[in-house]
Amino acid sequence: MVGTRALARLFDAADAGGSRLILVGDPHQLQSIEAGGVLRGLEKRMPTIGLTENRRQKHAWERTTLADLRAGEVGRFLTAYQAHGRIHIGDTADSAKQQLISHWSTQLRFQRDVAILALRRDDVADLNRLARQEMLNGRRLGSEALIVGDREFRTGDRVVCLRNQRADDLLNGMRGVVASIDPEARSVTVRLTDGTDRAVPTNYLDDGHLDHGYAMTMHKTQGLTADEALVLATDDLYQEAGYTALSRARFDTRVYVVADDFSDDPSIDLSHASESQSLSVEALLGRTLHRSRSDALAIDR
Repeated sequence: MVGTRALARLFDAADAGGSRLILVGDPHQLQSIEAGGVLRGLEKRMPTIGLTENRRQKHAWERTTLADLRAGEVGRFLTAYQAHGRIHIGDTADSAKQQLISHWSTQLRFQRDVAILALRRDDVADLNRLARQEMLNGRRLGSEALIVGDREFRTGDRVVCLRNQRADDLLNGMRGVVASIDPEARSVTVRLTDGTDRAVPTNYLDDGHLDHGYAMTMHKTQGLTADEALVLATDDLYQEAGYTALSRARFDTRVYVVADDFSDDPSIDLSHASESQSLSVEALLGRTLHRSRSDALAIDR
């Protein structure tokens, strides 16, 4: 995910110091935000060492179908996912989100690490709001609240760090649960997914670097492993983002398709989308998961 210009500075520094760089990544997952494509360009030109064994997904059929998706065999992937009941269609965004949150709420009693993933930030904000309301309705959050800007934190809240602050051992993407709050000091203690605690100071909170972490963007979850993943699929989903999101979970990944996002495509009849699963799934997800946004070096273009 490192851009070409940043890598160029690293290459120059390594060359000047007589060192070498070892690049680790996957060209089939999310790319750099800046101009990139170095990893893919080097893969075409040089021998590489690759991991061939999938140790994350526990079900053999899912390991196979994810390999199909990575290789561009989208039809085979969708057939397997449908056969195992992993794809759900909502006629509208509200319907798809409600289905997703309804399933998420049923998993709370199992104490599983369930990640909710979406591509758009506004969808993430909406899903965070819906999930947190479920927590409040079920009285799963503490009675005392710490208000920070437009956010409210209570014990039991799922949270995620948005920025590195190494002095306090806080790293971008860290997830956990609020273990305690101190309204007087305006700080919180977060129990991370690995069981360790981190104190989150006032300045980090006031700068807006701690957010609710019930839902996250797909970019934020590259490298994450969860027990279960619930993926909101909209019409701007694409191959690299889809593969990243759909390969996060050990045990169960479910896709919730927003059907009316695709209503501008005249080839797709959405009048009975939720009833005609087999027709609409291929029509909806097939197009998006075939669409690639992989970076290429300028010299390769």
